[in-house]
Amino acid sequence: MGLSIVQRIIAGFVLMLLLLILLGVISTLKIRGINDGLSQVSDRATPLVIAVAGLKGALQDSNRWVLVYRTNEDASQLPQLASQFKEQQARFSQLSQEMDRFSGVAEAGSRFQQVDTATKQFYGLAEQVLSQHSQWVNAQDQRHKLEIAFIRLEDTYQWAADLLLQQTASKRSMRNKAELITSGIARDLKNIRRADAKTDLNELEKVLSKDIEMARKRLDRVLVPDDVKQRFVSNLDRMQELALGQQGLLATMRNAQQLAASLQTLNQQLDASLINSLGLLDEMGQSAGSIASQSRTTADDAVSSASFWILVVAAISAAAALIIGYTTARSIQRPLQMINKELDYMAAGDMTRRINYRSGCEFGSLSRSIDTLAGKTGELLSQINAGSRHLVEEASRAAE
Repeated sequence: MGLSIVQRIIAGFVLMLLLLILLGVISTLKIRGINDGLSQVSDRATPLVIAVAGLKGALQDSNRWVLVYRTNEDASQLPQLASQFKEQQARFSQLSQEMDRFSGVAEAGSRFQQVDTATKQFYGLAEQVLSQHSQWVNAQDQRHKLEIAFIRLEDTYQWAADLLLQQTASKRSMRNKAELITSGIARDLKNIRRADAKTDLNELEKVLSKDIEMARKRLDRVLVPDDVKQRFVSNLDRMQELALGQQGLLATMRNAQQLAASLQTLNQQLDASLINSLGLLDEMGQSAGSIASQSRTTADDAVSSASFWILVVAAISAAAALIIGYTTARSIQRPLQMINKELDYMAAGDMTRRINYRSGCEFGSLSRSIDTLAGKTGELLSQINAGSRHLVEEASRAAE
């Protein structure tokens, strides 16, 4: 059974409403996808990139102060430089604590754990470098003071040695013994002055200690006044204390030499740790940038998909509207034309005309009613005509 015109119109409006609802649902879903993508960029990825840049800046500033500290040999300035480093370390620590808010970002948590481990190693090594550099600077200052005292001692020793040689000048055998005593120590003193980072200080200490011990023994066999011997022995004692003591020049030089070697190793480890930490931060930044890029791509895809589906639904709506409008217009126009045509004949007096429009719609009912009316009217007119003829016949008979 076909639909009536009213039913068709209602069905058309319902279909259009459903298409509009579908369009709204598609738009809502796609807009949510766009919002999610943009939110991922604005609320997570971009702040993560900024946070990583802040961590990298704090780490580089920390390393800059370490470099300044490493190249400074003024002990009075080291505490201030160490304070600057501590400030940057505290800044990095504060920024690290703020990274907890990015735990929901893909891979951010695991990558930051690697960064945290690497930077803790860096700051641990940096504190060792600062500590050992401070010790090295103090050792260098102590060495400088001892070298000044050593130069003075060298002068007094040379004076005592010259006096000893003068007192033995009259006897050749005594002169030879005195020269043997003084020449070995003079050679050792010269070697100490020339000592550098490559000098074997242990060997130098061993030789000087042996020469001082031999000088004491041989001095007993040299015939000179006691005051001359005592002056020379006093210089030997002072030399042994200043050069060979636990806080002496050679011990200080050895300590500085060991600290320098240790610092060189620590600096290499520190530079490697810095490179590793910065590399991990760069990877983390690139990962955040990749997340932002993917999110933007997702948002762009959502926009494209929304545009596509909106166009599809709009096209379907337009097609449905055209189809419904065309079919509705046809369902109205065709029966109206048939009805008007037959009514024109009926108006002219031909009540034998029939519309005969078979349909379940309103026009089908109207055409059937008009056909019924035409039939009834035709019968009534036939009866009237028959009555009229009968009256005429009766009148004619009466007139005859």
